Amino acid sequence: MLFIGMSKSRDYIKRLTKEERAELAGKVDSTLEYLYQIGARFRTPSRRLALKLERETKGRVKAVDFDNELK
Repeated sequence: MLFIGMSKSRDYIKRLTKEERAELAGKVDSTLEYLYQIGARFRTPSRRLALKLERETKGRVKAVDFDNELK
């Protein structure tokens, strides 16, 4: 069953190891904790961060996955 708001992008971030998440955070000028919060659905990245995540993950994270959550 697919839950509303579930995204492959959040799932990808959530499944990263702590070390992988920390490395990604450094590449996108964020923090390990903030990426954890994105993966766990506690936070939504800004459009700018979502685009950085898409670029650094070579498309595994899609910025468009967060569009309907941005205010």
